[in-house]
Amino acid sequence: FTDPLHGWAVGTDGTVLATTTGGVPDILPPVTTVSGVPAGWRNRQVVLSFSAVDPGGSGVVATHHKVDDGAWSQGTACFVRAPADHKNDGTHTVAFYSVDAFGNEEAEQTRTVSIDTRRPRPRAPNAARVTRGRTATLRYRIDDTAPCAGTARPVIKITKLGGRLVKTLKPAAQPVGKWRKLRFTCKLARGTYRFTVYATDAAGNRQTKTASNKLVVR
Repeated sequence: FTDPLHGWAVGTDGTVLATTTGGVPDILPPVTTVSGVPAGWRNRQVVLSFSAVDPGGSGVVATHHKVDDGAWSQGTACFVRAPADHKNDGTHTVAFYSVDAFGNEEAEQTRTVSIDTRRPRPRAPNAARVTRGRTATLRYRIDDTAPCAGTARPVIKITKLGGRLVKTLKPAAQPVGKWRKLRFTCKLARGTYRFTVYATDAAGNRQTKTASNKLVVR
């Protein structure tokens, strides 16, 4: 058959027989690349940028994209928002594809973007006691509201009652929602101190407020 619109003729087996314009028909779809996809969770708006090329030569005419089950949009940038009301927290699927001037459509591609805008909540309900030179145990917990990044990095600061910092402990990042025990050899002078738990989750959110309790060294 012949296609007068695009100027080429195709045989019954699909082979291009001739082009009425003398040019080479474009039978290849565009190829779209995307940048700006985060490696992990984010607590602010994410912008994905699309760039498409057309190997067949007719030229890219449009790139289409959508987030989750939303409507398709046209353009080279897609926004995954992170409103302060937390309504867009969770993992989202961004779909996209491009079309060239010959009507060739690229196969749909997808990427995922995860948003977490809620702050973690440390807890330290129990005071601690230790004999100087022995192992002290500080019990604490970090909670977060799902959907969330799932892990948080704690920092525990020990101060004198007057507020002077005497020791900082930095455990590794850990899953939220579980009780933890931090142990260390206590070489502090005898007296009463306060330990305070801070937390930053994997999306970069810092705690709503710190949690603290007493540490008594005998």
